[in-house]
Amino acid sequence: MRRLSQATLRRARYVTPTLARSTVAGLSLNFDTSSRSNEKTRWLGIVPAWALMMVALANREEKSECEEIVYRRSEVEKHKSKESGIWVTFKDGVYDITKFIANHPGGVDKIMLAAGQDIEGFWNVYRQHYNSPLPQELLAEMRIGQLHPDDRVVVNASDADESNPYRKDPVLSPVMRYISRQPINAEAPRFLLTDSWVTPTELWFVRNHHPVPQIEDINDFRVDLVFAADLNNERDRGQEKATDGSSSPLLSLTLQDLKTKFPKTIVTTSIQCGGNRRQEMTQVERTNGANWDVAAISTARFGGVRLRDVLASVGITEESLFHDGRADQQPVIQHVHFVGLDAMEASIPVKKALSRFGDVLLAYEMNDEELTPKHGYPLRAVIPGE
Repeated sequence: MRRLSQATLRRARYVTPTLARSTVAGLSLNFDTSSRSNEKTRWLGIVPAWALMMVALANREEKSECEEIVYRRSEVEKHKSKESGIWVTFKDGVYDITKFIANHPGGVDKIMLAAGQDIEGFWNVYRQHYNSPLPQELLAEMRIGQLHPDDRVVVNASDADESNPYRKDPVLSPVMRYISRQPINAEAPRFLLTDSWVTPTELWFVRNHHPVPQIEDINDFRVDLVFAADLNNERDRGQEKATDGSSSPLLSLTLQDLKTKFPKTIVTTSIQCGGNRRQEMTQVERTNGANWDVAAISTARFGGVRLRDVLASVGITEESLFHDGRADQQPVIQHVHFVGLDAMEASIPVKKALSRFGDVLLAYEMNDEELTPKHGYPLRAVIPGE
């Protein structure tokens, strides 16, 4: 630092040969001294208020030269392909997410639904975006400008409540610890976990990615069994093809059909969330996902029908798929794919689905009572050992 002039030293109220601290209008600054060659004396003076004001004015001028570009929504709507770039809006900002879409945890198809649009409506459905600061931190790095004030969406509180897809989610027992409320995820206190081998339904952990499905009329509920076109080598089955690439249902069953046309089976099993004990993992290294303690695991007596019995009713059996009994034979059907009312999907090998020892269940009861909405009403797939 250049030695301060005598005039400056007289202007400063305090002088020290090592360190001084200046606070002006709430701004606290530390100044270190440095010596010039062959100088034995080092000086530090308090920077006067007028000097700080000059710095603040200079910063303001510099900021004005870097003001964000303002975009109209009509311009944002043009950017919804890789060729034009993929833009979205959130609050008052405009973001170019083109390079991010391939790494989107929810898949490219999901994020492309928001291309050229405001993503807040999608995030209100997929509330996990608000359960961690990471999504907004990543989004901030992709900001390219601000949305014109006239194009910003203003949502009234009453409208927001009415359009909130989570407003009808079930209320949980007061002893449950919420991991998140939208979507609803919760676990019991760890000390209650071992009170009973079969976990009471009210203490069962609750896991959701989306709003809990609402069934207005149970008579409208159906379980449809279809052949996916890409899993069926016998393309010409004399069946009308559906527009989604699947054949028309081989079987369509109501909940009452399942209860009356197939034998009831009881399976007692434990189910655990893949994120159980993530709280402990995060203490070692930062992780992403719900911050579960140890109670995202529960045990229940599930009542329902075996999936193998339902498949057998349309001729899909171990014998029909594995003609010569060889375990390494590749069947025409290789997987059973489940699609839930909440749009979540999963699949299991057909060998597991058809095994007499597999215990794969379409359950409509839990702990000898009808399934509750928070645990999969009216029907949930239970796949022990997977």
